Amino acid sequence: MALTWDQWADGLIIDTPGKYVMIQISASSEKGGKHRLYPVAPEFAEMLLATPDEHRTEFAFNPVPSRLKKLNRATLETASKTLTRIGEAAGVVVDRKEDKASYGATHDLRRAFSFRWSRRVMPAVLKELMRHADIGTTMKFYVGTQAEATAEMLHQAMGVEEPNLARHSAQNFT
Repeated sequence: MALTWDQWADGLIIDTPGKYVMIQISASSEKGGKHRLYPVAPEFAEMLLATPDEHRTEFAFNPVPSRLKKLNRATLETASKTLTRIGEAAGVVVDRKEDKASYGATHDLRRAFSFRWSRRVMPAVLKELMRHADIGTTMKFYVGTQAEATAEMLHQAMGVEEPNLARHSAQNFT
């Protein structure tokens, strides 16, 4: 919601003059209190660059409020609630405690992005991409947590087909 094309703004600024699209984060908007420059994923860069030059002003995303209000654009809270409603309507359950389900929301999109990229890049690269201060955070949440996906990658790397577990059941070894 704060991502802007305005190079003089304070916050999250799309930076395109170099070879790659980057996001500048001003010190006042960054957890560590330092001005930083971060790379963006190629698919996000492609989406941003599809914006015609004449539309590269103000905010990159400008959702309109769902209800008629005096606002020109949705607030962060409204957008977050809308994404949660979309997750619920789509039946995207991300957690279940007792009889209560939690549905996909904004932070779950971040987790899904992180998981996908954890399969493509080394942990140090993922750490920077996720803006983690400590590699331990990256390792704890995104590296080595998905045994099934890791097993699939191992088989693909060796060019081995998925095993037929029924054919190799314990009864065949007695």
